[in-house]
Amino acid sequence: MIGVGWVIGLIRRYDHEGTDLTSYTLVLLPGLDGTGTLFSSLISELTAEFDIQIVPFWSKKFLPYPELLANLLATVPKDRKLIVVAESFSTPLAVKFAATRPPNLAGLVLCAGFVTDRKSGV
Repeated sequence: MIGVGWVIGLIRRYDHEGTDLTSYTLVLLPGLDGTGTLFSSLISELTAEFDIQIVPFWSKKFLPYPELLANLLATVPKDRKLIVVAESFSTPLAVKFAATRPPNLAGLVLCAGFVTDRKSGV
């Protein structure tokens, strides 16, 4: 599981503007379980620090990364700084999201994952 102190420390270390962390939305992308329930301890520690949005997978069937990316792009706030934390299966999705160069993306944290889609190599 992701260390709460590590995530907050990383963000504070690289936020040279001294911005109040409540101006950020922490976007949590779950691992293969697709629910985000494994983030529960992280969320309980960070609710005072951040606006938190879990982006679960949107159906019970397997969706390819392009469909997951389209859903993610449609779901995340456009008017707040974003820090995306992706776990395991979602790490390629987070990298694909970052590659779209959203102007409000402030950080990307990849946890216990991989950068390529193991099936297609992308």
